[in-house]
Amino acid sequence: MKKVIVAMMMLAVFGGLTSAATLISEYKFDGDVSNTVNAALDGTIIGTTAYVEGYALQPATAIEFFGLAAVATGTDGQPAVGAGLESGSISFWMKSSGPGGQDTAFIGNFNLADSMGFYLTVTASDQWRIFCRDSGGANWQIVCNASTAWRDGNWHHIAATWDSSAPTAAIYVDGAELTSVVSGAAATNFAVWQYSNGIGAFNNRNTVAAHYTGVLDEFKIYTGELTPVEVADLAVSPTAATLQTPVDGEIDVIAGTNLTWQTARDPNFPTLPNHNISAQ
Repeated sequence: MKKVIVAMMMLAVFGGLTSAATLISEYKFDGDVSNTVNAALDGTIIGTTAYVEGYALQPATAIEFFGLAAVATGTDGQPAVGAGLESGSISFWMKSSGPGGQDTAFIGNFNLADSMGFYLTVTASDQWRIFCRDSGGANWQIVCNASTAWRDGNWHHIAATWDSSAPTAAIYVDGAELTSVVSGAAATNFAVWQYSNGIGAFNNRNTVAAHYTGVLDEFKIYTGELTPVEVADLAVSPTAATLQTPVDGEIDVIAGTNLTWQTARDPNFPTLPNHNISAQ
């Protein structure tokens, strides 16, 4: 028998990773639309919403949209110049039963003066999509394979990462990266927003459009790209901002034994793939 240390967090499995992402905006929706990172970006509700049970099964800890509402985050709301559009990430929990057959936005904004814009949507054909355009007109997009899973009435974790200078991007559902195609040109000429960003819809040149119907929780925005490991960590724990120090446990196994485990979570939520490591 050989004693090994088994790390219970994925950081120890994949090695020490330094995040390039910095949390710059967070809406927990715990009975209000305050921004826990920057009070200057506290939200304003437009339309009718309700506070309901959230991802962690606590009352009034998520916000429900009924198809004609949005949360405005202020003209300095991210993603924006110097704070996300160049390279950034978004993470949130959602639960929706649709409807499908129409564009549905989770965050977005478009300027009128220079047509700079960004949005994260599900298209009418159930494809997750990000579109980004800079002030000079250069634009890129990522479009994922169609799936109706986003509107199955269950909780799902959604994450998106991008680097506009490449451009590269990825969209994840429940910690797993979706098959996608990225097209377009590098976008690097970003200005400032004319209007407030919208959450639960997108602000299309000061007209709110593509409203979402469903519940949102733990909406986070970052500068820089989250790693796949960090995305998987957020898909397990909605309170994680970045990877935390591993909590280790000791067990005795024979060297070479393949160790497999699954992160503990409520059975009502989607499960992540098993994690594997060979004891040394």
